[in-house]
Amino acid sequence: AGGDFDIRSDVIINGSGAGTTIVQSNAAPGVATERVFHIVGTTATQVMNVNINNLTIRNGGNGTNLLAGAGVRVGQSNLSTYTFDHVVITDNRNPTLGGGLAISGPTTPTVNIIDSTISNNTCGSAIASSDARGAGLAYLPAAGTVNITNSTITGNTTQPGITALNALGGGVYTQGGVMTFTGSTLSNNTATVTGAGLS
Repeated sequence: AGGDFDIRSDVIINGSGAGTTIVQSNAAPGVATERVFHIVGTTATQVMNVNINNLTIRNGGNGTNLLAGAGVRVGQSNLSTYTFDHVVITDNRNPTLGGGLAISGPTTPTVNIIDSTISNNTCGSAIASSDARGAGLAYLPAAGTVNITNSTITGNTTQPGITALNALGGGVYTQGGVMTFTGSTLSNNTATVTGAGLS
């Protein structure tokens, strides 16, 4: 409703390649006041299957709104599957949770990140009491599965606000579920409090 692309039902989005198909919230990083994609079921019990392939998601942001996910936020649904294949999520900046990708609403989801790159995303701001977690990827459900395969999470930065509650997980922040890395790299991520690579 505010400008991002809402995905509310099963969909497959196929780009022609991350170098040529670019979906962005603004032409420059650090300017946008809306995320790029919001994957959200119409009800909390909706089961969704969403596949995003062969494209770049960049330059999303939530301005001064303390909302999750500047590049992509996965919101409410149940037992859903979200797949990002050959996707680049880069240069997204968020005041709080999940600069690049935030899974913050669904119950027991399966998230597949395949042959993808999550890079140069930032979370944290000068907003008082902002809670910065997971600049690259923030996973908040207590259950579910995240499979990260042949992918790279690099150059992401989590920094505190004025009176930040946390500044955790430069690359990845997770609160639960099972997260599996296969043939993947976490490198050059920064967190000003703890968990530069993974918290």
